[in-house]
Amino acid sequence: MIIINFQANGWQFKYLQSNDLKWFLEIRNAVRRNLHDKREFTIIDAKKWYENGMMGNLYYVVVINQTKVGYTRIKKELETNKILVGLDLHPEYQGMGLAFPIFQGIWELVDELYKPDFIYLRVLKTNRIALNLYVKLGFQICNESEIDVEMFRKLY
Repeated sequence: MIIINFQANGWQFKYLQSNDLKWFLEIRNAVRRNLHDKREFTIIDAKKWYENGMMGNLYYVVVINQTKVGYTRIKKELETNKILVGLDLHPEYQGMGLAFPIFQGIWELVDELYKPDFIYLRVLKTNRIALNLYVKLGFQICNESEIDVEMFRKLY
């Protein structure tokens, strides 16, 4: 199921459209040092990625007061039934305390989409800011590798 537009916790989550790609790419390339795939993508790469189904993820633009501040990705892993989430904020909106309340909205969106008991995420060990945020949000480590950490949290 895809939800096109969702309101939660004061945030609007709008399903990523092709006209959002340039903006999306600006954020994705700005934060790529904290992503598993650190390559810089061109608009041509982004269009191919979008046309090929965004790697099986659902992407939503996060909006408040008509301003796009970031995007979230949600993926249901077929082999494990895990619901994985992620959030990338535009550099202009990082460090402003927005991620915590945005995640509360993401939980409502995920609940509406899948009704899971738990949500998961993967974060690079080098991304200390995100790791600290996830601990504050109640995530616990369930798996660890040399480069990243998988964390989970009961949805509610």
